[in-house]
Amino acid sequence: MDCRHTVERLSSYLDGELGAEEARQVRRHLGQCPRCAAELAGLQRVSGALDALDGMPTPSGFARRVRRAADRRRKCIRLPDPPAMRRRRVLIRAAAALVMAAGLWFGIAAGDSAFRHAHLESTEEEVATELSLDLFSLAPGGSLADVYLSFVDASEAGGVEDAQ
Repeated sequence: MDCRHTVERLSSYLDGELGAEEARQVRRHLGQCPRCAAELAGLQRVSGALDALDGMPTPSGFARRVRRAADRRRKCIRLPDPPAMRRRRVLIRAAAALVMAAGLWFGIAAGDSAFRHAHLESTEEEVATELSLDLFSLAPGGSLADVYLSFVDASEAGGVEDAQ
């Protein structure tokens, strides 16, 4: 067990809340690590000091003052009511859907228009180049894409048999 895991479990170890195996691992680590042992000693001092406070009387009217302060603080924080929050979420989602639909429609319309324009005036190869559909055409010589294109050209010409 490392220091981080041990320190995370020290409070539970001190309170006796760990299982037998985990408590044994923590004890073993504490025996080997002076830093974690010092951390446990500090927690034990704090725990002892807190235990000593149990006998101190609470000032008169303390609970009433705390409730009053909490009520004042609650009045200062204005949370929107749940139905208003639901309406806002619905409106935001509807607006997002509308923007997405408009973007999709615009993308389809623009792409279709560009394709028709290119197709009417150009050959298939020019259309592919204009629309950047042939991603391998710009491949540098000797690259993997260039080898792939050579293979495709050879197979289309009948020079390479299908491996079926």
